[in-house]
Amino acid sequence: MIFRSLFSLYLLLFCFFASAQTYIGQREIVSYEKQQYNAGAQNWAIRQDTQGRIYFANNEGLLSFDGIYWKLYPLANRTIVRSLEFGTDNRIYIGGQDEIGYFAPDNTGKLTYTSLKDLLPEADRAFADIWDITSYAGSIFFRSNNKMFRYADNKMMVFKPHGSGSGAWLFMGLNKDQLIAQDQQLGLLEFKNGNWTPLIGKDLLPPGFDITDITHLNKDSCLIVTQDNGMYVLANGKIEPFQLSGIEMDPHQILSKSVKIDEDNFIVGTYNNGFYLISNTGVVIENFSGKEGLQNSNVRSLFYDNNHNIWLGLDSGIDFIAYKQFDQAYQSPDHEQRWRICCSNVPQQFIFRFIKPAFTSCRYLRILKT
Repeated sequence: MIFRSLFSLYLLLFCFFASAQTYIGQREIVSYEKQQYNAGAQNWAIRQDTQGRIYFANNEGLLSFDGIYWKLYPLANRTIVRSLEFGTDNRIYIGGQDEIGYFAPDNTGKLTYTSLKDLLPEADRAFADIWDITSYAGSIFFRSNNKMFRYADNKMMVFKPHGSGSGAWLFMGLNKDQLIAQDQQLGLLEFKNGNWTPLIGKDLLPPGFDITDITHLNKDSCLIVTQDNGMYVLANGKIEPFQLSGIEMDPHQILSKSVKIDEDNFIVGTYNNGFYLISNTGVVIENFSGKEGLQNSNVRSLFYDNNHNIWLGLDSGIDFIAYKQFDQAYQSPDHEQRWRICCSNVPQQFIFRFIKPAFTSCRYLRILKT
C-alpha cells in the first residue's frame, strides 16, 4: 500500500513538473519539407479518398501522398490550387486561379484533369481564385470573391454577390446538412430551394465578422471561426460569442481553419501560433506551435484523417501528427481520486499496473483528473 501511494505521488509530480500544459511530452510529429514532396511550399486544403490517400491543394497543383510516394498533378494553366473537395461521384473537384474542374481516374487508373470552365458563360470566366468548394445535395459549389458557381447535371449556375461591383462573397461552408455563405452586404445566407436566402442579417452580426471556417459542434449548433474577431456559436438562428477558458489563447489572433476531431473536441489553426485543441465547452486544452516541433506556426489548412491523425498545411511544408490515443482509467489506491492515463500509439493489450507499470512503452503520456 505504501509503495502504491508513493508511486502515485511520483507519477503526479512527474506530470506536474514535466509540462505546464495538459499533455506531457509531445506526440509524434513528422515534417515534410517542400524538397521532399517536390511541390510548392503552401498547401491550402487537405482531403482523403476512400483508399486512404491524402490530397493537398498545393501552390503548384494537386498533390497526392499514398504513405510512400508523392505525386504532383499540375493544372493546365499552371496556377495555384486553392481548394479541393470530393464529390459523391468520387471525383476530386479543384479550384485554381481562373480555373475550375475535376480530377478522375482514366481507363488505366491514372488521374486526369477535366476543366469545367467552358460550361460558364463567356462573361463569367474571369473569377481569380476559388477559395471554397463544397459538395452539397448532389451539387458542387465553388466560391470566388465575386462569383459563386453551382455545378450539377453537367451545367453551371452563377450567383453574384449583392451590390453588383461593390459586393463580395466572403465565405462558403457546410454545417452538417446546411450550406451557409457570407455575403459582404447581406450577412449570412443559406442555400434553400435553389437559391440563397437570408439566415442572419449583417446588422445582427458582430463588427469585423469575417468567417474563415464553420465546424459542427452538436445537434443544434455550430462553431464559427472568424479571421481576427474570435469564435462564435450559431444556434437557432442566433450568434453568440464562444467563451474560452483553460490555457491562455488570444481570441483576436488571425484564425485560419477548424476541424472536429471527436464528439467533444475540435482544433483551430492560426496564422502565427500553430493550432489549439479546444473542447466543445470552450476549454482550451493545448497549443501546438513551432515551439512544440511544428516546422512553422502558420497553419493554412487542417485535416483529421480516417486513422485519427492530424495533417497541417503550413505556410511552408506539411506536418503530420499521430493523434490516436488509447485511454485507460484506473482508481488510485486510496479510492479517493480517479485519474485517467492517456497514451498515444500504445498497443491495445496495454493494461496499467501499479506493481508492474507498462507506461514506459508509451510514447506520450497525460493524466487528467476525472
